[in-house]
Amino acid sequence: MPLSCSMLEMLPDEIILEVCRYLHSGDVLYSFFGLNFRLNQTITFYRQHVSLHKTFYMQFIEIFTIILPKIESSIRSLVIFELESPLFFESFKTNHIYERLEKLTLVNWTDEKLILFLDTLHGMKHFHTLVIQALDLTESVTNINLLRKILGANDNRLTNIFFDHECDAFNLIEENETQTIFSNIIKIDIELQTTKDLLKLVQFTPNVKQIHTTFKRPLTKILFGQEIFTHLTELSVYAMSWFSTFDDLKTLIQITFHP
Repeated sequence: MPLSCSMLEMLPDEIILEVCRYLHSGDVLYSFFGLNFRLNQTITFYRQHVSLHKTFYMQFIEIFTIILPKIESSIRSLVIFELESPLFFESFKTNHIYERLEKLTLVNWTDEKLILFLDTLHGMKHFHTLVIQALDLTESVTNINLLRKILGANDNRLTNIFFDHECDAFNLIEENETQTIFSNIIKIDIELQTTKDLLKLVQFTPNVKQIHTTFKRPLTKILFGQEIFTHLTELSVYAMSWFSTFDDLKTLIQITFHP
């Protein structure tokens, strides 16, 4: 073991990092962190951007319980799958543990688990970007209440919310709902049912500048007031229903037109 360790130390940083490119980020932390100061510095990127998905169970436990507490002040971005959530539930209850976190990615969550986890996100002043992938919307939580929780997470400090194309589409139309404003949101990517949901979204987020969206159903012809799009500078529609027509686009053109 001392021989192989000395041979490893003889390699330049560039070679070590090239090897790391072919390893899982969890394997890099498990194999190299703590060997010596130089290697700790060499794998700085892997200490700052952490994903433990698909690591072996015992390896995951060791990284989570031994390594993460030592590098928590270095972590800038973190990826959490719902299967890993029980341990992270407890760690996020301690507000200072990821005090330098800037970006959090949540993968394969259900709305029921997600809404509970969001309640643990508080006091992280650098945490501004939330990415949600493959979100499963069920009937246990209304879409509009879940979105409110997401937009207001981390004490309304989030500015960027990104749902990927594998997330279920949001239906934001609800009778007798209480209007809530989230002026903190600047950018959002989201799949919606129709343009009526887009109108509701912008009412929630009056300061939004960029919206990237997908509509699951044919566009609905509604009138948008120009005053609610005061700050919008970019609207991108990734895909629409096959049943939409060119006339349906007029609704979106009205949004982007400023006399």
